[in-house]
Amino acid sequence: MNQLFSSESPLYLPGNEITSAPQEYCRCRQCGKRVSFSGMTPFSEYKCDGCGAELHVPRPFGDYMLLDRISVSDTARVYLALDPLLDRSVAIKIPRVSKEDESFNQHSRRALYFDSQIQTAVEHPNTMEIYRACLLDNRDFKVMELLPGGKLKFNEDPAERTDPLVALNAMAEVVEMLGIAYKEKNAPHGNIAPDHLVFSDEGRLKLLNFRPREYATPDIIMPQNEFIFAAPERLRDYEISAPADIYSIGVVLFMLFTNRHPMGYVDEASELDLLERQLKSPIPPMKNLAAFHDDALFNTISAMLAPNPGERPDHDETAAALRNAAGKMARKRNVQETVTRISQKIQKGIAKFQDDYLVN
Repeated sequence: MNQLFSSESPLYLPGNEITSAPQEYCRCRQCGKRVSFSGMTPFSEYKCDGCGAELHVPRPFGDYMLLDRISVSDTARVYLALDPLLDRSVAIKIPRVSKEDESFNQHSRRALYFDSQIQTAVEHPNTMEIYRACLLDNRDFKVMELLPGGKLKFNEDPAERTDPLVALNAMAEVVEMLGIAYKEKNAPHGNIAPDHLVFSDEGRLKLLNFRPREYATPDIIMPQNEFIFAAPERLRDYEISAPADIYSIGVVLFMLFTNRHPMGYVDEASELDLLERQLKSPIPPMKNLAAFHDDALFNTISAMLAPNPGERPDHDETAAALRNAAGKMARKRNVQETVTRISQKIQKGIAKFQDDYLVN
């Protein structure tokens, strides 16, 4: 076993401790003026004296400046931060520390460093880049790529959802990446939920984390917005596996294209309720729910949602099916756009003919 995870050694990379003294000033990124924030409340708003730009009071954190909170959960906080040395924006994740439960803290540390190692080892454009895994004042944290592109969009109005063509291509890439992580590093994720996927500013969908297999235990309670995407074996046997990833992605795709969960209303369902439905209830036909029609794609998603893991397609089969569906959809759109352009030209020609000959 890698000594990084042994009980005798610290759960951080040697030499990665941050010990620099906090600064009490920064420079406006618009005009470059040096601004003192001594005594000001972190994350409150203020205006630069030099150019009037709206800024947030940073909070010094070792070598970094925390600029704003991105998200807060039961397990961690994620901040927008500035790396002054490299003059770049980053995201910093700081796991929550429990004063009463040291086992929770140990789990959080193992999860943070396991995730950092896998993300770095996979080296795939659909994994979030990890810059550093560090320790500061006995607090573990990691410095990550900032992903400003937003998440997948779910909405009753199909026009307000993530474009199906974008979703198919993006999820095909994610499935291919998960296949590489599983085959090369034996590191399935176990439960992909929309909150784990964020677009970069270039439009590439990236996975935010991996988790050690020990994450799947009765002691670790999944939040509701995660367990509704979990496979039956994940809920029943706490199993983290490659087929469980395929199931989770099937749920995400089903919801993207129909705006409903394959098991119906789940907002108040418990894990046991959901498991019972997964094992007993059939998947409703997507052709009656989606805003577009593609039998081959719908059959693939239904197979991904099979209660028996052995009946689901593998990574390669799933990615190929999603790419085929994306190609078919792109070709259909090209034909429709061509027909529209030709129709518009004909209408303009008719209108010109009427103006030139009939009116006069």
